Amino acid sequence: MEKRHENLLNILLSTNESITISELANSLNVSKRTVRYDLDNLESYLSNANLELVRKPGIGVYIEGDDKYREELLENIRCKIVSKDIEEYSPTYRRKYILKQLLLSNRNITAKNLAEELFVSINTIYKDLDKLEEELSDLNLDLQRERNNLNIEGEESNYREAVFDIIPLIDHIYFNNDLENNKSDVDRIDYDTYVKLKKILDIDYNFLENALENIEEKLNIQFTDIAFTHLVTHIAIAIHRVKEGFSIYMPDQIFEEISKTDEYFLSKELGDMIEEKYDIKLPELEIGYISLRIMGSKNILDEEVIISSKEVDKFGTPGKIAEEIIEFTSDLTNIDLSHDKILLSGLTLHLRPSVNRILYDLPIDNPLLEEIKKQYPEIYGIAWMTDGIFKKYLNKGINDSEAGYIAMHLGAALERNKEKIKTVVVCNTGIGTSEVLHARLEKEFPDLELIDVLSYANLMEYDGEVDLIISTTPLDIDSPYILVRALLGDEDINLINATIDKIYKERYNKWKN
Repeated sequence: MEKRHENLLNILLSTNESITISELANSLNVSKRTVRYDLDNLESYLSNANLELVRKPGIGVYIEGDDKYREELLENIRCKIVSKDIEEYSPTYRRKYILKQLLLSNRNITAKNLAEELFVSINTIYKDLDKLEEELSDLNLDLQRERNNLNIEGEESNYREAVFDIIPLIDHIYFNNDLENNKSDVDRIDYDTYVKLKKILDIDYNFLENALENIEEKLNIQFTDIAFTHLVTHIAIAIHRVKEGFSIYMPDQIFEEISKTDEYFLSKELGDMIEEKYDIKLPELEIGYISLRIMGSKNILDEEVIISSKEVDKFGTPGKIAEEIIEFTSDLTNIDLSHDKILLSGLTLHLRPSVNRILYDLPIDNPLLEEIKKQYPEIYGIAWMTDGIFKKYLNKGINDSEAGYIAMHLGAALERNKEKIKTVVVCNTGIGTSEVLHARLEKEFPDLELIDVLSYANLMEYDGEVDLIISTTPLDIDSPYILVRALLGDEDINLINATIDKIYKERYNKWKN
Protein backbone atom coordinates (compact mmCIF):
# COMPACT_ATOMS: atom_id res chain seq x y z
CA MET A 1 0.00 0.00 0.00
CA GLU A 2 1.32 3.47 -0.89
CA LYS A 3 2.02 5.91 1.91
CA ARG A 4 -0.62 8.30 0.52
CA HIS A 5 -3.26 5.57 0.98
CA GLU A 6 -2.02 4.95 4.51
CA ASN A 7 -2.23 8.66 5.34
CA LEU A 8 -5.75 8.80 3.91
CA LEU A 9 -6.85 5.87 6.07
CA ASN A 10 -5.16 7.43 9.09
CA ILE A 11 -7.23 10.61 8.64
CA LEU A 12 -10.53 8.75 8.15
CA LEU A 13 -9.98 6.29 11.01
CA SER A 14 -8.97 9.04 13.44
CA THR A 15 -12.42 10.62 13.46
CA ASN A 16 -16.04 9.55 13.50
CA GLU A 17 -17.09 12.68 11.63
CA SER A 18 -17.57 12.86 7.85
CA ILE A 19 -14.84 14.66 5.89
CA THR A 20 -15.34 16.29 2.51
CA ILE A 21 -13.28 15.38 -0.55
CA SER A 22 -11.90 18.94 -0.63
CA GLU A 23 -10.71 18.70 2.98
CA LEU A 24 -8.99 15.37 2.28
CA ALA A 25 -7.36 16.76 -0.88
CA ASN A 26 -5.99 19.75 1.05
CA SER A 27 -4.70 17.58 3.90
CA LEU A 28 -2.87 15.25 1.53
CA ASN A 29 -1.79 17.99 -0.91
CA VAL A 30 -3.33 16.16 -3.87
CA SER A 31 -6.21 16.77 -6.26
CA LYS A 32 -9.81 15.89 -5.48
CA ARG A 33 -9.74 13.50 -8.41
CA THR A 34 -6.80 11.68 -6.81
CA VAL A 35 -8.69 11.35 -3.53
CA ARG A 36 -11.70 9.84 -5.32
CA TYR A 37 -9.44 7.41 -7.16
CA ASP A 38 -7.72 6.41 -3.88
CA LEU A 39 -11.06 5.90 -2.15
CA ASP A 40 -12.10 3.52 -4.94
CA ASN A 41 -8.95 1.50 -4.32
CA LEU A 42 -9.50 1.39 -0.56
CA GLU A 43 -13.09 0.12 -0.59
CA SER A 44 -12.24 -3.57 -0.98
CA TYR A 45 -9.33 -3.21 1.48
CA LEU A 46 -11.70 -1.86 4.14
CA SER A 47 -14.27 -4.55 3.38
CA ASN A 48 -11.65 -7.22 4.12
CA ALA A 49 -11.05 -5.47 7.46
CA ASN A 50 -14.78 -5.74 8.31
CA LEU A 51 -15.28 -2.00 7.75
CA GLU A 52 -17.30 -0.01 5.23
CA LEU A 53 -16.42 3.17 3.36
CA VAL A 54 -19.46 5.46 3.26
CA ARG A 55 -19.70 8.32 0.76
CA LYS A 56 -22.59 10.80 1.01
CA PRO A 57 -22.85 13.48 -1.69
CA GLY A 58 -22.81 16.98 -0.23
CA ILE A 59 -21.84 15.66 3.23
CA GLY A 60 -18.55 13.79 2.93
CA VAL A 61 -16.80 10.49 3.53
CA TYR A 62 -16.44 8.37 6.66
CA ILE A 63 -15.68 4.81 7.74
CA GLU A 64 -18.39 2.76 9.44
CA GLY A 65 -17.86 -0.37 11.51
CA ASP A 66 -17.14 -1.92 14.89
CA ASP A 67 -14.71 0.15 17.04
CA LYS A 68 -12.64 -2.98 17.60
CA TYR A 69 -11.88 -3.33 13.89
CA ARG A 70 -11.33 0.44 13.50
CA GLU A 71 -8.74 0.47 16.31
CA GLU A 72 -6.94 -2.62 14.99
CA LEU A 73 -6.63 -1.15 11.51
CA LEU A 74 -5.64 2.29 12.82
CA GLU A 75 -2.84 0.82 14.94
CA ASN A 76 -1.65 -1.25 11.99
CA ILE A 77 -1.61 1.77 9.66
CA ARG A 78 0.22 4.01 12.15
CA CYS A 79 2.90 1.35 12.69
CA LYS A 80 3.49 1.22 8.94
CA ILE A 81 3.72 5.01 8.68
CA VAL A 82 6.25 5.23 11.52
CA SER A 83 8.27 2.38 10.00
CA LYS A 84 8.42 4.13 6.61
CA ASP A 85 9.35 7.46 8.22
CA ILE A 86 12.31 5.77 9.90
CA GLU A 87 13.40 4.36 6.52
CA GLU A 88 13.00 7.79 4.90
CA TYR A 89 15.64 9.29 7.17
CA SER A 90 18.16 6.48 6.90
CA PRO A 91 21.77 7.50 6.01
CA THR A 92 21.15 6.57 2.36
CA TYR A 93 18.01 8.68 2.21
CA ARG A 94 19.72 11.62 3.94
CA ARG A 95 22.62 11.60 1.47
CA LYS A 96 20.21 11.50 -1.47
CA TYR A 97 18.33 14.43 0.03
CA ILE A 98 21.50 16.44 0.70
CA LEU A 99 22.86 15.76 -2.79
CA LYS A 100 19.61 16.86 -4.41
CA GLN A 101 19.57 20.07 -2.36
CA LEU A 102 23.20 20.88 -3.18
CA LEU A 103 22.83 20.20 -6.90
CA LEU A 104 19.48 21.82 -7.55
CA SER A 105 18.67 24.36 -4.87
CA ASN A 106 19.50 28.02 -5.55
CA ARG A 107 19.53 28.93 -1.84
CA ASN A 108 22.47 28.94 0.58
CA ILE A 109 22.65 25.60 2.35
CA THR A 110 24.29 24.99 5.71
CA ALA A 111 24.77 21.90 7.86
CA LYS A 112 22.43 23.49 10.40
CA ASN A 113 19.68 23.86 7.75
CA LEU A 114 20.04 20.21 6.75
CA ALA A 115 20.02 19.01 10.37
CA GLU A 116 16.76 20.86 11.02
CA GLU A 117 15.13 19.60 7.82
CA LEU A 118 16.15 15.98 8.44
CA PHE A 119 15.57 15.99 12.24
CA VAL A 120 19.10 14.83 13.10
CA SER A 121 22.10 16.34 14.86
CA ILE A 122 24.71 18.47 13.10
CA ASN A 123 27.30 15.77 13.86
CA THR A 124 25.16 13.26 11.94
CA ILE A 125 25.06 15.66 8.98
CA TYR A 126 28.84 16.04 9.14
CA LYS A 127 29.21 12.25 8.90
CA ASP A 128 26.82 12.21 5.93
CA LEU A 129 28.86 14.98 4.26
CA ASP A 130 32.09 13.01 4.74
CA LYS A 131 30.56 10.02 2.97
CA LEU A 132 29.01 12.23 0.29
CA GLU A 133 32.39 13.85 -0.33
CA GLU A 134 33.81 10.43 -1.28
CA GLU A 135 30.90 9.74 -3.62
CA LEU A 136 31.27 13.13 -5.32
CA SER A 137 34.99 12.54 -5.78
CA ASP A 138 34.13 9.53 -7.96
CA LEU A 139 32.14 11.97 -10.15
CA ASN A 140 35.12 14.39 -10.32
CA LEU A 141 33.28 16.92 -8.18
CA ASP A 142 34.31 18.60 -4.92
CA LEU A 143 32.20 19.33 -1.86
CA GLN A 144 33.14 22.78 -0.58
CA ARG A 145 32.50 23.78 3.04
CA GLU A 146 33.24 27.47 3.48
CA ARG A 147 31.88 29.78 6.20
CA ASN A 148 29.18 27.25 7.06
CA ASN A 149 27.92 27.28 3.46
CA LEU A 150 27.94 24.05 1.44
CA ASN A 151 28.24 23.81 -2.32
CA ILE A 152 29.46 21.50 -5.05
CA GLU A 153 32.17 22.60 -7.47
CA GLY A 154 33.62 21.05 -10.58
CA GLU A 155 33.46 21.10 -14.36
CA GLU A 156 29.98 21.86 -15.67
CA SER A 157 29.83 18.61 -17.66
CA ASN A 158 30.51 16.58 -14.50
CA TYR A 159 27.98 18.65 -12.57
CA ARG A 160 25.28 17.88 -15.14
CA GLU A 161 26.12 14.19 -15.11
CA ALA A 162 25.68 14.21 -11.33
CA VAL A 163 22.23 15.81 -11.72
CA PHE A 164 21.39 13.18 -14.36
CA ASP A 165 22.53 10.38 -12.03
CA ILE A 166 20.37 11.46 -9.08
CA ILE A 167 17.10 11.58 -11.04
CA PRO A 168 16.40 7.80 -10.74
CA LEU A 169 16.98 8.08 -6.97
CA ILE A 170 14.25 10.65 -6.41
CA ASP A 171 11.27 9.24 -4.54
CA HIS A 172 8.06 10.75 -5.95
CA ILE A 173 5.47 8.85 -3.89
CA TYR A 174 5.02 11.70 -1.42
CA PHE A 175 4.22 14.47 -3.85
CA ASN A 176 1.66 14.83 -6.53
CA ASN A 177 1.33 18.07 -8.50
CA ASP A 178 -1.61 16.30 -10.14
CA LEU A 179 0.85 14.47 -12.43
CA GLU A 180 -0.99 11.14 -12.31
CA ASN A 181 -3.92 12.86 -13.98
CA ASN A 182 -1.79 14.17 -16.83
CA LYS A 183 -0.13 11.15 -18.40
CA SER A 184 -1.16 12.51 -21.77
CA ASP A 185 1.36 15.33 -21.25
CA VAL A 186 4.09 13.06 -22.63
CA ASP A 187 4.15 10.30 -25.22
CA ARG A 188 7.72 9.04 -25.49
CA ILE A 189 9.44 9.79 -22.18
CA ASP A 190 9.50 7.01 -19.62
CA TYR A 191 6.67 8.03 -17.27
CA ASP A 192 8.53 7.33 -14.03
CA THR A 193 11.38 9.58 -15.21
CA TYR A 194 8.87 12.22 -16.32
CA VAL A 195 7.31 12.41 -12.84
CA LYS A 196 10.72 12.77 -11.21
CA LEU A 197 11.87 15.35 -13.75
CA LYS A 198 8.75 17.44 -13.18
CA LYS A 199 9.51 17.49 -9.48
CA ILE A 200 12.97 18.98 -9.88
CA LEU A 201 12.82 20.68 -13.31
CA ASP A 202 9.32 21.93 -14.03
CA ILE A 203 9.39 22.64 -17.77
CA ASP A 204 7.28 21.66 -20.79
CA TYR A 205 8.42 18.13 -21.65
CA ASN A 206 5.85 17.69 -24.40
CA PHE A 207 7.50 20.63 -26.16
CA LEU A 208 10.90 18.88 -25.97
CA GLU A 209 9.38 15.61 -27.19
CA ASN A 210 7.92 17.31 -30.28
CA ALA A 211 11.17 19.12 -30.99
CA LEU A 212 13.21 15.89 -30.82
CA GLU A 213 10.71 14.03 -32.99
CA ASN A 214 11.17 16.76 -35.58
CA ILE A 215 14.92 16.10 -35.48
CA GLU A 216 14.30 12.36 -35.83
CA GLU A 217 12.22 12.99 -38.94
CA LYS A 218 14.84 15.22 -40.56
CA LEU A 219 17.69 12.81 -39.76
CA ASN A 220 15.54 9.82 -40.82
CA ILE A 221 16.18 8.03 -37.54
CA GLN A 222 14.20 6.97 -34.49
CA PHE A 223 15.86 7.01 -31.08
CA THR A 224 15.39 4.05 -28.80
CA ASP A 225 13.03 4.72 -25.87
CA ILE A 226 15.90 4.92 -23.39
CA ALA A 227 17.95 7.19 -25.66
CA PHE A 228 14.95 9.48 -26.22
CA THR A 229 14.29 9.81 -22.48
CA HIS A 230 17.98 10.47 -21.81
CA LEU A 231 18.11 13.16 -24.50
CA VAL A 232 15.09 14.96 -23.08
CA THR A 233 16.62 14.74 -19.60
CA HIS A 234 19.98 16.18 -20.66
CA ILE A 235 18.33 19.04 -22.56
CA ALA A 236 16.09 19.81 -19.56
CA ILE A 237 19.16 19.94 -17.30
CA ALA A 238 20.91 22.22 -19.82
CA ILE A 239 17.94 24.63 -19.84
CA HIS A 240 17.94 24.69 -16.03
CA ARG A 241 21.68 25.34 -15.78
CA VAL A 242 21.65 28.10 -18.43
CA LYS A 243 18.79 29.76 -16.54
CA GLU A 244 20.99 29.62 -13.43
CA GLY A 245 23.81 31.34 -15.31
CA PHE A 246 26.04 28.32 -16.02
CA SER A 247 27.22 27.02 -19.38
CA ILE A 248 29.09 24.04 -20.75
CA TYR A 249 32.73 24.09 -21.90
CA MET A 250 33.96 22.39 -25.05
CA PRO A 251 37.45 22.47 -26.66
CA ASP A 252 37.60 24.58 -29.84
CA GLN A 253 38.74 21.63 -31.95
CA ILE A 254 35.76 19.49 -30.95
CA PHE A 255 33.30 22.33 -31.48
CA GLU A 256 34.76 23.04 -34.91
CA GLU A 257 34.32 19.39 -35.91
CA ILE A 258 30.71 19.03 -34.79
CA SER A 259 29.62 22.47 -36.03
CA LYS A 260 29.77 21.08 -39.58
CA THR A 261 27.37 18.19 -38.91
CA ASP A 262 23.66 17.88 -39.69
CA GLU A 263 23.08 17.26 -35.99
CA TYR A 264 24.52 20.69 -35.17
CA PHE A 265 22.30 22.57 -37.61
CA LEU A 266 19.21 20.77 -36.33
CA SER A 267 20.30 21.44 -32.74
CA LYS A 268 20.62 25.10 -33.68
CA GLU A 269 16.97 25.08 -34.79
CA LEU A 270 16.03 23.42 -31.49
CA GLY A 271 18.08 26.04 -29.64
CA ASP A 272 16.17 28.86 -31.33
CA MET A 273 12.89 27.28 -30.21
CA ILE A 274 14.16 26.91 -26.63
CA GLU A 275 15.35 30.54 -26.54
CA GLU A 276 11.98 31.81 -27.69
CA LYS A 277 9.96 29.61 -25.31
CA TYR A 278 12.07 30.18 -22.19
CA ASP A 279 13.40 33.67 -22.91
CA ILE A 280 17.03 32.63 -22.49
CA LYS A 281 20.13 32.85 -24.67
CA LEU A 282 21.84 29.53 -25.44
CA PRO A 283 25.58 29.92 -26.07
CA GLU A 284 26.94 28.16 -29.15
CA LEU A 285 28.69 25.61 -26.97
CA GLU A 286 25.31 24.57 -25.55
CA ILE A 287 24.16 23.89 -29.12
CA GLY A 288 27.30 21.83 -29.57
CA TYR A 289 26.54 19.96 -26.35
CA ILE A 290 23.04 19.05 -27.58
CA SER A 291 24.55 17.98 -30.92
CA LEU A 292 26.97 15.63 -29.17
CA ARG A 293 24.14 14.08 -27.19
CA ILE A 294 22.21 13.42 -30.39
CA MET A 295 25.28 11.99 -32.13
CA GLY A 296 25.91 9.67 -29.18
CA SER A 297 22.35 8.30 -28.98
CA LYS A 298 21.25 4.89 -30.26
CA ASN A 299 18.39 4.64 -32.72
CA ILE A 300 15.93 1.88 -33.50
CA LEU A 301 16.20 1.96 -37.29
CA ASP A 302 19.86 0.93 -37.00
CA GLU A 303 18.80 -2.26 -35.27
CA GLU A 304 16.80 -3.38 -38.30
CA VAL A 305 19.67 -3.05 -40.81
CA ILE A 306 21.76 -6.01 -42.01
CA ILE A 307 25.19 -5.08 -43.36
CA SER A 308 27.30 -7.33 -45.57
CA SER A 309 31.10 -7.34 -45.57
CA LYS A 310 31.01 -5.57 -48.97
CA GLU A 311 28.95 -2.70 -47.53
CA VAL A 312 30.82 -2.17 -44.28
CA ASP A 313 33.37 0.26 -45.79
CA LYS A 314 30.72 2.94 -46.22
CA PHE A 315 30.32 3.05 -42.44
CA GLY A 316 33.87 4.34 -42.05
CA THR A 317 35.69 3.99 -38.72
CA PRO A 318 32.88 2.14 -36.89
CA GLY A 319 32.86 -0.49 -39.65
CA LYS A 320 36.64 -0.92 -39.53
CA ILE A 321 36.65 -1.27 -35.75
CA ALA A 322 33.79 -3.82 -35.94
CA GLU A 323 35.69 -5.92 -38.50
CA GLU A 324 38.84 -5.93 -36.37
CA ILE A 325 36.90 -6.85 -33.22
CA ILE A 326 35.35 -9.81 -35.08
CA GLU A 327 38.73 -10.95 -36.42
CA PHE A 328 40.32 -10.59 -32.97
CA THR A 329 37.54 -12.56 -31.26
CA SER A 330 37.60 -15.29 -33.93
CA ASP A 331 41.34 -15.79 -33.45
CA LEU A 332 41.05 -15.84 -29.68
CA THR A 333 38.16 -18.33 -29.48
CA ASN A 334 38.88 -20.46 -32.57
CA ILE A 335 35.29 -19.83 -33.63
CA ASP A 336 34.95 -18.25 -37.07
CA LEU A 337 32.65 -15.24 -36.74
CA SER A 338 33.64 -13.61 -40.03
CA HIS A 339 30.45 -14.72 -41.81
CA ASP A 340 28.05 -13.66 -39.05
CA LYS A 341 26.16 -10.76 -40.67
CA ILE A 342 24.11 -10.19 -37.54
CA LEU A 343 27.29 -9.61 -35.51
CA LEU A 344 28.85 -7.35 -38.13
CA SER A 345 25.66 -5.32 -38.45
CA GLY A 346 25.00 -5.10 -34.73
CA LEU A 347 28.55 -4.09 -33.85
CA THR A 348 28.93 -1.56 -36.66
CA LEU A 349 25.65 0.18 -35.92
CA HIS A 350 26.27 0.13 -32.19
CA LEU A 351 29.70 1.65 -32.74
CA ARG A 352 28.42 4.62 -34.77
CA PRO A 353 27.16 6.50 -31.68
CA SER A 354 29.73 4.72 -29.52
CA VAL A 355 32.63 6.24 -31.46
CA ASN A 356 31.18 9.71 -30.84
CA ARG A 357 30.76 8.94 -27.15
CA ILE A 358 34.38 7.80 -26.88
CA LEU A 359 35.82 10.69 -28.91
CA TYR A 360 33.94 13.33 -26.93
CA ASP A 361 34.02 11.65 -23.51
CA LEU A 362 30.25 11.20 -23.31
CA PRO A 363 29.22 8.74 -20.58
CA ILE A 364 26.81 5.89 -21.18
CA ASP A 365 24.95 3.75 -18.69
CA ASN A 366 24.77 -0.03 -19.06
CA PRO A 367 22.16 -1.38 -16.61
CA LEU A 368 23.23 -4.98 -17.34
CA LEU A 369 26.94 -4.40 -16.72
CA GLU A 370 27.25 -6.15 -13.36
CA GLU A 371 25.22 -9.13 -14.58
CA ILE A 372 27.42 -9.41 -17.70
CA LYS A 373 30.58 -9.36 -15.59
CA LYS A 374 29.18 -12.04 -13.30
CA GLN A 375 27.61 -14.37 -15.86
CA TYR A 376 30.10 -14.04 -18.73
CA PRO A 377 33.46 -12.96 -17.28
CA GLU A 378 35.53 -14.46 -20.10
CA ILE A 379 33.48 -12.82 -22.87
CA TYR A 380 33.59 -9.54 -20.96
CA GLY A 381 37.37 -9.99 -20.74
CA ILE A 382 37.57 -10.41 -24.52
CA ALA A 383 35.53 -7.24 -24.97
CA TRP A 384 37.94 -5.35 -22.72
CA MET A 385 40.88 -6.67 -24.75
CA THR A 386 39.48 -4.89 -27.82
CA ASP A 387 40.44 -1.63 -26.10
CA GLY A 388 43.63 -1.60 -28.18
CA ILE A 389 41.61 -1.55 -31.40
CA PHE A 390 39.80 1.59 -30.28
CA LYS A 391 43.07 3.25 -29.30
CA LYS A 392 44.43 2.43 -32.74
CA TYR A 393 41.63 4.29 -34.53
CA LEU A 394 40.52 6.87 -31.94
CA ASN A 395 43.55 7.35 -29.67
CA LYS A 396 41.12 6.66 -26.82
CA GLY A 397 40.03 3.48 -25.10
CA ILE A 398 36.67 2.19 -23.89
CA ASN A 399 35.07 2.26 -20.45
CA ASP A 400 33.28 -0.48 -18.51
CA SER A 401 29.85 0.23 -19.97
CA GLU A 402 31.07 0.22 -23.58
CA ALA A 403 32.94 -3.04 -22.96
CA GLY A 404 29.73 -4.49 -21.54
CA TYR A 405 27.75 -3.66 -24.69
CA ILE A 406 30.48 -5.16 -26.92
CA ALA A 407 30.43 -8.28 -24.74
CA MET A 408 26.67 -8.60 -25.32
CA HIS A 409 27.16 -8.60 -29.09
CA LEU A 410 30.06 -11.06 -28.90
CA GLY A 411 28.26 -13.36 -26.47
CA ALA A 412 25.21 -13.60 -28.73
CA ALA A 413 27.43 -14.32 -31.74
CA LEU A 414 29.44 -17.00 -29.95
CA GLU A 415 26.18 -18.65 -28.91
CA ARG A 416 24.88 -18.54 -32.50
CA ASN A 417 28.10 -19.89 -33.96
CA LYS A 418 29.04 -22.55 -31.44
CA GLU A 419 29.94 -25.79 -33.17
CA LYS A 420 27.20 -28.40 -33.09
CA ILE A 421 27.76 -31.78 -31.48
CA LYS A 422 28.53 -34.40 -34.13
CA THR A 423 26.25 -37.31 -33.29
CA VAL A 424 25.83 -40.88 -34.52
CA VAL A 425 22.66 -42.80 -33.68
CA VAL A 426 22.82 -46.58 -33.26
CA CYS A 427 19.51 -48.38 -33.73
CA ASN A 428 18.94 -52.10 -34.39
CA THR A 429 15.13 -52.11 -34.29
CA GLY A 430 14.46 -51.54 -37.98
CA ILE A 431 14.40 -48.69 -40.48
CA GLY A 432 10.96 -47.39 -39.45
CA THR A 433 11.96 -46.97 -35.81
CA SER A 434 15.29 -45.46 -36.87
CA GLU A 435 13.55 -42.79 -38.95
CA VAL A 436 11.17 -41.93 -36.10
CA LEU A 437 14.07 -41.61 -33.64
CA HIS A 438 16.11 -39.52 -36.10
CA ALA A 439 13.20 -37.14 -36.68
CA ARG A 440 12.53 -36.80 -32.95
CA LEU A 441 16.18 -36.07 -32.17
CA GLU A 442 16.36 -33.52 -34.98
CA LYS A 443 13.29 -31.72 -33.67
CA GLU A 444 14.09 -31.83 -29.94
CA PHE A 445 17.83 -31.14 -30.02
CA PRO A 446 18.99 -28.45 -32.49
CA ASP A 447 22.48 -28.56 -30.93
CA LEU A 448 23.01 -32.05 -32.35
CA GLU A 449 24.42 -32.54 -35.84
CA LEU A 450 23.02 -35.97 -36.76
CA ILE A 451 25.68 -37.47 -39.01
CA ASP A 452 24.16 -40.91 -39.53
CA VAL A 453 21.95 -43.69 -38.15
CA LEU A 454 23.96 -46.93 -38.01
CA SER A 455 23.59 -50.53 -36.98
CA TYR A 456 25.98 -51.92 -34.37
CA ALA A 457 27.94 -53.71 -37.11
CA ASN A 458 28.31 -50.53 -39.18
CA LEU A 459 29.39 -48.59 -36.09
CA MET A 460 32.34 -50.96 -35.65
CA GLU A 461 33.52 -50.00 -39.16
CA TYR A 462 32.80 -46.24 -38.81
CA ASP A 463 35.95 -44.06 -38.68
CA GLY A 464 34.47 -40.55 -38.89
CA GLU A 465 34.77 -37.84 -36.23
CA VAL A 466 32.08 -38.23 -33.55
CA ASP A 467 31.35 -36.23 -30.39
CA LEU A 468 28.39 -38.28 -29.15
CA ILE A 469 26.88 -41.72 -29.68
CA ILE A 470 23.22 -42.28 -28.87
CA SER A 471 22.12 -45.91 -28.90
CA THR A 472 18.89 -47.82 -28.39
CA THR A 473 20.82 -50.97 -27.56
CA PRO A 474 23.71 -51.69 -25.13
CA LEU A 475 27.11 -51.42 -26.87
CA ASP A 476 30.35 -53.26 -26.21
CA ILE A 477 32.68 -50.36 -27.10
CA ASP A 478 35.36 -48.32 -25.38
CA SER A 479 33.92 -44.95 -26.46
CA PRO A 480 31.34 -43.34 -24.14
CA TYR A 481 27.73 -43.46 -25.29
CA ILE A 482 24.25 -42.89 -23.86
CA LEU A 483 21.51 -45.51 -23.89
CA VAL A 484 17.95 -44.41 -24.67
CA ARG A 485 14.63 -45.94 -25.68
CA ALA A 486 13.66 -45.87 -29.35
CA LEU A 487 10.57 -43.82 -28.50
CA LEU A 488 12.16 -41.17 -26.32
CA GLY A 489 10.64 -40.70 -22.88
CA ASP A 490 11.14 -37.83 -20.44
CA GLU A 491 14.09 -39.55 -18.77
CA ASP A 492 15.80 -40.01 -22.15
CA ILE A 493 15.28 -36.36 -23.07
CA ASN A 494 16.68 -35.21 -19.71
CA LEU A 495 19.70 -37.50 -20.15
CA ILE A 496 20.45 -36.14 -23.63
CA ASN A 497 20.09 -32.53 -22.47
CA ALA A 498 22.43 -33.18 -19.54
CA THR A 499 24.99 -34.74 -21.90
CA ILE A 500 24.79 -31.79 -24.30
CA ASP A 501 25.34 -29.37 -21.40
CA LYS A 502 28.32 -31.43 -20.22
CA ILE A 503 29.95 -31.43 -23.67
CA TYR A 504 29.51 -27.67 -24.08
CA LYS A 505 30.87 -27.07 -20.59
CA GLU A 506 33.96 -29.16 -21.37
CA ARG A 507 34.49 -27.20 -24.58
CA TYR A 508 34.02 -23.90 -22.74
CA ASN A 509 36.54 -24.85 -20.03
CA LYS A 510 39.02 -25.97 -22.68
CA TRP A 511 38.63 -22.66 -24.55
CA LYS A 512 38.80 -20.64 -21.31
CA ASN A 513 42.04 -22.31 -20.26
